[in-house]
Amino acid sequence: MKLYLVTYFIPIIFLFISPLLTPHIDLYRGKLCFSGIEAYSFLEKLVKNYSYRVVGTKVNHESAIWIKEFFENLRLKTYMQNFSTINFGREKVLGINVFAVKRGFKDKYIVLMAHRDIVPSTIQGANDNGAGVAILMELAKIFINRSIGYSIIFLCTDSEETGLHGARNFIEKYYRNFSIDYAISIDMCGWRNSTGISLYSYIGETLKPSDVNILIYMKNMEELGYRVSFKVFSPNPILEQVICRLGLIWAGTDSMPFIDYDIPSVGIGDYPLYPYWHKPEDSIDKVSPERLEYVGKFIEEFILTVDKNSYKRYGPHYLFLENTYIYNMYTYIFLYLFAVPTLSKIYIYRKFLREKESLQKFIVQYLIFFTASIAVVASLFITLCMKLYHYMHIILIIFIILYIFIIKYIYRRFIFSYDAYFIYSWTIILIIYLAYATFNPIGSLFLLTPLCLVTPLFSPRKKHAFIISIIALILGLLPYIVFLSSLLFYLGIAKIGVGIAWILYIGINSIGLIPLIFSISMILASLSLLYRISTIKYVD
Repeated sequence: MKLYLVTYFIPIIFLFISPLLTPHIDLYRGKLCFSGIEAYSFLEKLVKNYSYRVVGTKVNHESAIWIKEFFENLRLKTYMQNFSTINFGREKVLGINVFAVKRGFKDKYIVLMAHRDIVPSTIQGANDNGAGVAILMELAKIFINRSIGYSIIFLCTDSEETGLHGARNFIEKYYRNFSIDYAISIDMCGWRNSTGISLYSYIGETLKPSDVNILIYMKNMEELGYRVSFKVFSPNPILEQVICRLGLIWAGTDSMPFIDYDIPSVGIGDYPLYPYWHKPEDSIDKVSPERLEYVGKFIEEFILTVDKNSYKRYGPHYLFLENTYIYNMYTYIFLYLFAVPTLSKIYIYRKFLREKESLQKFIVQYLIFFTASIAVVASLFITLCMKLYHYMHIILIIFIILYIFIIKYIYRRFIFSYDAYFIYSWTIILIIYLAYATFNPIGSLFLLTPLCLVTPLFSPRKKHAFIISIIALILGLLPYIVFLSSLLFYLGIAKIGVGIAWILYIGINSIGLIPLIFSISMILASLSLLYRISTIKYVD
């Protein structure tokens, strides 16, 4: 076995030792007071007296007054925040946030929030999000009699379903009034058939990730018997985090505006995903007191745990696996380790770097590949600017066929006889990978890590060159194949062009139009050149 093949096992070894790198959390293991039966009684009153509480309706306003009176009866200092928002007809209506403040020993706050508004397609909205409101009310009741260091804001938001307007209006107005350390959105987590707690919406509306400290606390609470999952919209926790980082999740909750204000925040919900979400069947028979108690005690235990630990930030870069996680600098180390096979291959062929003539010829031929690549990629973005969304997939197929034609026929007269070509191409892909791994570690893990790993497989060999290069090409492009396949599955052929346009827009918003075009073109040119020189007949 060649030495560089051994380097593929280095990231795996790092994952095995990662549990030794996690911070110590002193978990609260004392008495808990949350009552699922009490929370369920609140839910019964809410769905009986305030069904169809769509934003802007009279019944929704009446439910706000009811919750306000509940907080006041607990002798909490209570506020109502009126704000302008929109309903589902895009008309301007009145939104009402209700929040109460429980003072602790220190002037640091935890925000617990649950939205009470529902979508028009539901009637009771028992789990989305009556259950969250009921849990919030019971938490307010039990913490009245608890002496802790943290102050707590119990926030019942409005207009979540029309775009997180209540949470956004709250944080915009009161950001400077309260020093908030954590924020939790309790949203759709009372389903009686749930088996655990899902963590989601830990990425802000601007794609800014939350600090990992709040997630570390909750993940460590598995030691107390809770099941905590990062799988909500996808079957794999890594894929879930990747699509969140890339902005490809179409659902969210009230934690997201808080993240954009640099407050560690997360939404907690049902695991697995509630099947009656935004459906008429979202009724109180789908919720149980036992499930409400499970979630309520989880939040109660979280608050008491963070209260006994010193506040510390760990950074916005992290990756949670099934049984462990890596964070902060360890995330970068993990990503950089994937570059070791390519680095080792460059080291093996280092002697060819001295061939100045090879470098000059490589630059000329690479520029031809790059020019062809940038022409095709730029044309795709021009199509995007012309708003031809529904034809994007057709145009993409045409461009791919055109590009293959260019690679296959225009360059067939070139003679590639320099092993140095491999080194230069490996180096270009490696530089792009390291740059993106630094900028967006989790996103690059899915989009570019496979490409970085297969890069060394394109090499100066004569045996089985064609088969190995085809396999390497497929593996390198696998994430993009998965994306396109997923779009086709969820949107269908008629709307897949719109999905492609959406992804391109997200890429532009993330790094800018020009850097995106250039990086895609450089990767495409390098990959094409590697494939080309791996499969042709060599001239010694």
